[in-house]
Order: sequence, then C-alpha cells, then structure tokens
Amino acid sequence: MDIEDPKMISSIFKALGDEKSLKILSLLSVRSMSVTDIIRETNIPSSSAYRKISELEKEGLIGMERTVVTKDGKSFNIYKST
Repeated sequence: MDIEDPKMISSIFKALGDEKSLKILSLLSVRSMSVTDIIRETNIPSSSAYRKISELEKEGLIGMERTVVTKDGKSFNIYKST
C-alpha cells in the first residue's frame, strides 16, 4: 500500500471517520476474519457490514485472503487488512 498516494490517504481518512469501518479495520488489523465473524464481534447489522466490507475492499484497505468451502458446499470469504 502506497501511503503517499493522495487517493489512498483520502480513503484512509474516510474509513477512520466512519465508526463501522473503523471497527472492521481494527479487527482485521489483528487477524483475518469472515464477514460473519466481524458481524458477531462488532454487532454491526449484516447489510451494513457487507456494504462496508465492499467499500473497504474497493478502496484497497482490506482484501480477500482466501475462500473457504464447507463440507456442505457453502463458501465464504476470509478478509484481511492490507
């Protein structure tokens, strides 16, 4: 991540100014997590959590680490801080 990039600086300040985004970034700076785990630990409503994850990923502040497929064929993503 290039912190000298004006767009990245703007994205960081925008995320830090939003309580939900800040909670997500704080969790992901410690360990990788699924959206379900993030929702459970932050009590952010699921629609808001998915929207914030999408925004943070689009801005390059977080990224998908891997996709997990369960035994019953369901899949979910694990996210990490970039």
